[in-house]
Amino acid sequence: MSNKMYDELALERSIKERFGVEIDVRQTIVAHSPVSRTAEATLFLTNKKQLYVYITGQSKFLLSDIKKLVSRMGLKAELYFPPKGHPLYFDEIGRSKFHEVFPGRSNVSNDDIIFYRTLAPYNPALVLISEVKNGEVYQFDTRRQRPVASGCQIYLSANQNQLIKQYYLTKFLTRKSPYLGSLIVRNISGVIVYLALAYLGSLAARLPM
Repeated sequence: MSNKMYDELALERSIKERFGVEIDVRQTIVAHSPVSRTAEATLFLTNKKQLYVYITGQSKFLLSDIKKLVSRMGLKAELYFPPKGHPLYFDEIGRSKFHEVFPGRSNVSNDDIIFYRTLAPYNPALVLISEVKNGEVYQFDTRRQRPVASGCQIYLSANQNQLIKQYYLTKFLTRKSPYLGSLIVRNISGVIVYLALAYLGSLAARLPM
């Protein structure tokens, strides 16, 4: 068994144990990618063509922290899965936090606890992704000097059968920004032609007149 297969089986087992969700990993897009100084994320595609991100970290993350990390990765969340056996976990924590601030309130609506839900401890986190913004996935800059590049395809579907988006990604590390870890190349041939012309131009400039 390869290390990749072992990691995917371990991921499936961890998700089932912690969230009670049966998932079959079809393709790992990004494995153990740094998304903060203390957290890493694994972005993967299931056999049902659904895109998930699994985030773990050494810090005591809250739901609000996970939401920020998902957004900074360039992803749009559809669903944050509660821990196994606690389907109303975020609402329960939200109401508890609300009553700590307003102990005299008896009637508490869902609108009242919108903010307080985000104070729920959430580590690890499992998030269903509905969209890759601009076709780009970002990772935290670990200050490596040499770029790391890999190509992949991401398929998203509105349901289990319909393919709606396809992204061609090339990710690299950069020192310009903490969250510039990838770049989409939309026109490979155009880039090649541009580089070829630039090279020929530099050779022509060296020729004696």
